[in-house]
Amino acid sequence: MRLPALALFALLPLAISCGSREPAPAPAPIEGTVTGCAPAKDLYFLDVGSRHGVKVGQLFVVVRGGQEIAWLSADAIEDDSTGCHELIDRRYKTIEKGDRVRSK
Repeated sequence: MRLPALALFALLPLAISCGSREPAPAPAPIEGTVTGCAPAKDLYFLDVGSRHGVKVGQLFVVVRGGQEIAWLSADAIEDDSTGCHELIDRRYKTIEKGDRVRSK
């Protein structure tokens, strides 16, 4: 037996009120360190991986001295490490081993 269309509309407020009205909290940023650099090959390694929630294509900002110096994109991910390439070539600041990274 099918319900008339008006009966379905009468149930709509009930269906809407069942859901949460508060947005889901944003995931905590993933923070790590640059552990290796091969700038000639545009290849950088991080000490965070799938165990920390890193996904292919995820963006990371590279920070040194409180300044954002570059952006990386995750390409190859292992449990505890990630291989990345630089998105924006910022020749005035090179990425170095020990620089901090934070997911965006």
